[in-house]
Formats: sequence, C-alpha cells, structure tokens
Amino acid sequence: MKFFKSKLTLPIANKTIHVSQINNAEFIELQKCLFENDDEQISEFFEYLLTKHCSNDAVYMYNIDKFACLLKLRSISCGDTINFSMSNNEVQMSLSMINVIDKLNACKMCSPLTHKISSNMHAVIDCPSDIFISSSQNIHCSMIKQIYSTNSDAIDVFNLTASQRQMLFESINSDVYNTINEFIINSSQSVCIIPSNEALQINEIKISPFDDSLFEFAKFIFKDDLINTYKMMYALNSKAYIDIMFLNTIAPVEQQMYARFLIEDTEEQNNQLKKTTSNLNN
Repeated sequence: MKFFKSKLTLPIANKTIHVSQINNAEFIELQKCLFENDDEQISEFFEYLLTKHCSNDAVYMYNIDKFACLLKLRSISCGDTINFSMSNNEVQMSLSMINVIDKLNACKMCSPLTHKISSNMHAVIDCPSDIFISSSQNIHCSMIKQIYSTNSDAIDVFNLTASQRQMLFESINSDVYNTINEFIINSSQSVCIIPSNEALQINEIKISPFDDSLFEFAKFIFKDDLINTYKMMYALNSKAYIDIMFLNTIAPVEQQMYARFLIEDTEEQNNQLKKTTSNLNN
C-alpha cells in the first residue's frame, strides 16, 4: 500500500527527500512526552519520528536538516500555520512552517567554525547531528570535527572510534573545554525565525545549530492541548460514529477536518431545527 509523501529539500545536505505524515497515535504519544517535559525523552521521540517518516537516514543528518524535517512533519501532519493573537484578538500574527524552511534554505547556515586553542593549535567545530544539545562539556566537544597543528598532522575527530574520541577529550583540560564552549556560544550562526513584536509582547526568536534553540522551537511548534485531542476523538466517535482505531491511523490535520465537518453538520441541523420550530410557531 502506498502512502502520501511530501518532498523536502534539506538546507545543508541540499538533497531532496520524502517525508510522510505522522499519525494521530504518534501525535498523542508526543504530547505525553512534551507534558512530562523530559528533554531526553522528547529528543528520542523526535529521532524516532525522523527515522520512521523520512526517506533519508536521519541518524547521519545535521541537526539543521533534522529541524527542517520536523518543520515539514508539522506542516503536513498538523497544519502549516500557527496563529498568535492577544486576548482581545485585535492583534494577530501567523507563522508558516514552509516559510521557516525557506529561510533556512536561504541562509545556508552551518559553516564549520575554527577556534584557536593555542598559538599553533586549532579546532574545527562542525554542526552536530543531535537535535538536543545538553549543557555538558562532552556534548560541546563532540562538535569538534578536526584538530590541527602547525607542528603535526591534523586529527580527524569524526573518524575516530568512540574510545579514541573519549581518550582525546580526556586529554583536553578544563580550561580548553571552557574556551571552546564560550567560543561556540559567542560564534553561533543564527537566523531570525520570528521578529520582535511589541503588540504581541514577544521578543525576537533566533535559532542556531550550536545550541538548543532548534530543539526548543521544535517543542513549541508541536505542543498542543492533549485533553482537547481526546475530546475531539470522543466527539467524532460518539457523534459521528468514527472508529477510534481509524482515528489513531490518520494524521492530526485529518482529524481536525472531520471535527470541522461534524461542527458544520451540527450547526446546519440546529439552524434547520430553528427554522422548523419558527414555522410551526407561526
């Protein structure tokens, strides 16, 4: 059986892949992870979704490309647009996932950074593959792609085994760790996703491949009200007699469409009942 898939051009890899929709059951599990606010668990679930729904091997993607995939998953599975408004609904703003992907493709982020460790030693820092970057020193140093010196051959860190990489990092003293971390923070390449808006009382939101801004933004675009999701499923099952098992297999955006149809049918029936009642009274 063939399923719907949507094309996506990865910003860094510059290759076209296919992305398929997440289903409602997966969306609900993601909401549970987001409710728990356990970043490691959320990261694992994001990786699961990427592996299952992207035609490319997500394990080896840069985190910017993974982020683009999550944006695409959100767009085709839950709807492309997120709307913002103040309580009085007079000030509104919308955010399109596709527009964010276009910004990533236009900015060409993720160029390797070169950090001077000492007078004759340098480190080339590359974009990580992990969508979630913890605050530990080891994670930051795992971004080191190469170490080269004027007095010796370059060391390609990415080609080392896990044990060799660990030995290398253990040989680096804490002062160097601190300078590398500070360099990454201060040199982070970033792109503005949401400009500041005084009316909506929000500050400018930027994302960078070298910190957790990608991960935090991904959590933001997927977070929804789990209770409302269950209420929607209950209404569709009890009022429209749609099987719960079927609802679990469709995408959240498709469930939203069924709910909209149910609301329209209910409103039409209510209007018809009012007309009938009015005619009888007359």
